[in-house]
Amino acid sequence: MVYFLNKHTKKSQWDKPTGPAPLFEDYDSRSPASVQCSHLLIKHADSRRPSSWREANITRTKEEALEMLTGNHQYAF
Repeated sequence: MVYFLNKHTKKSQWDKPTGPAPLFEDYDSRSPASVQCSHLLIKHADSRRPSSWREANITRTKEEALEMLTGNHQYAF
């Protein structure tokens, strides 16, 4: 037998859902305003391996990488 689980509400049901679950009314209040990070890697052209799964060839300079790290920017990683 198959049952269906809504990952957001943690409710399960035996009948197949008729459509996607509605969004929470207070969704924004449940989302974190900020996150903490203990390690952040920003690769540059002089890195040991200047490539990643996102970028086949990384061309930013070390100075550009430092500016990304220390600048007052918000990035969606």
